[in-house]
Amino acid sequence: MSETAEAQSHYSERLVLLPGNHPHMHPMAPVGNFEATLAKADFGIPDGAHSYVAAQAAHKIRPAFLSAAAAILERDSRGVLVLLSSPRDAEVAAAIDGFAGCPRGPPSLSGG
Repeated sequence: MSETAEAQSHYSERLVLLPGNHPHMHPMAPVGNFEATLAKADFGIPDGAHSYVAAQAAHKIRPAFLSAAAAILERDSRGVLVLLSSPRDAEVAAAIDGFAGCPRGPPSLSGG
């Protein structure tokens, strides 16, 4: 994992890093005739929507991120914020529902 010089200040526990830049992600070549089997509609995302994906466990989302996401959604009337499912979805949904700033009303989470 790459960390900045001040990374230790972000952790209460001692940060131990291995030498090098980890993890190594090697691209995989598609096998056979690959076709996407899921569409946006399978996740309740309307056709024509612009999907902004936060590929992070939803319970790790912080207010500063939500503020940035709200600013994006205010400027993009077709924007949809997509969060990953989390064991703490109810807590995350409550936090998002309580967040002011999205003119279209509070977002909702669908299970996954």
